[in-house]
Amino acid sequence: MKVTLANTFAAAGTQRNILAGTNLEYAPFTGKIRLGATLSASTGSLSAFAGSDQFIDQAYIPPVNRVPLLPEDFMVIDEVFIAQGEQIKIDISVNGACTSLTSVELTPIE
Repeated sequence: MKVTLANTFAAAGTQRNILAGTNLEYAPFTGKIRLGATLSASTGSLSAFAGSDQFIDQAYIPPVNRVPLLPEDFMVIDEVFIAQGEQIKIDISVNGACTSLTSVELTPIE
């Protein structure tokens, strides 16, 4: 299951829990997560949480103005396991006006 989100920033700031209201806000099954992000301009960082555990802390987001490509734009590749029902939260902070593109992919564990 994959979701790609676009979030617009009018100025420097932070958007919290960008997965709110999507089908991946709460993991529909236990799986491995892949997470990538890019910005249209400016620079920024991304933090990610599974339940109360933080698995990414202010990872750099490159200003490349395209959809995130695997593997270069992905911060997590099959290293983090999410339990069914856990909330996945992603916070993005930027240093100026831009659009962020975030790809989140959850793959069931077999």
